[in-house]
Amino acid sequence: MIIREAVDKKIMNKIVYAKNRAVELLKKHGIEISNAEIILDENLQKIADAIINENIPKIRINPNKIAEFDSYDIVFIILHELFHELLLTEVDEIDIDDFDHKIYNKATDLEINQIIAKMIGTDKLSNRLISYVIWPNYYGLPFNKRWHFYYKELKKKGY
Repeated sequence: MIIREAVDKKIMNKIVYAKNRAVELLKKHGIEISNAEIILDENLQKIADAIINENIPKIRINPNKIAEFDSYDIVFIILHELFHELLLTEVDEIDIDDFDHKIYNKATDLEINQIIAKMIGTDKLSNRLISYVIWPNYYGLPFNKRWHFYYKELKKKGY
């Protein structure tokens, strides 16, 4: 039991460091975020996800799945989820007939991952994380486009 508690404390320290670093990086790039709440959820099927439509951005993280990543990877993961919250405000601003949330999520993933790669680079990311991250070329699409473009293209391709 002591070993388990030590592992949990180590994981928690990595998560707290990564969250603070993510908020700092956003501020450095002119994006103000008051705070972000981290919720540990061992039942979460994914590594992490964002809880949208809250006053404070909330990120659920599975501590068991995140344990395999280093602090730099966790910064990327937390930034990724925070950007989902930030980009969601644009959904009401565009006109998309027959909106599909799964395609929207993939499209925003493509834009978000590129934004973060430009902010922090990918050279320090582990190969393990890189294998989880999706890039536009995976779908045969060009880089440096907004999520609206990716949404329309993914929908045309039947994703």
